[in-house]
Amino acid sequence: MLDDDYLTLRKLNKVLDEVDEVKKEIRCRISKLLVEMFCDYSFKKDFLYIPSGKALMEKFGCNPYR
Repeated sequence: MLDDDYLTLRKLNKVLDEVDEVKKEIRCRISKLLVEMFCDYSFKKDFLYIPSGKALMEKFGCNPYR
């Protein structure tokens, strides 16, 4: 028999794994949408997460027409 605390930890670990998977899916969707919105720019996928990309997003508010 396993201790209740151990079983709880196993359940929490499963939940954390599921949360990590959802976070990964969301990051991928966001990256895909940003590339679609800014398709004319030739930056790498990580560009929008560095200071230059963040400044671009703050200045133009994710609007490719600005």
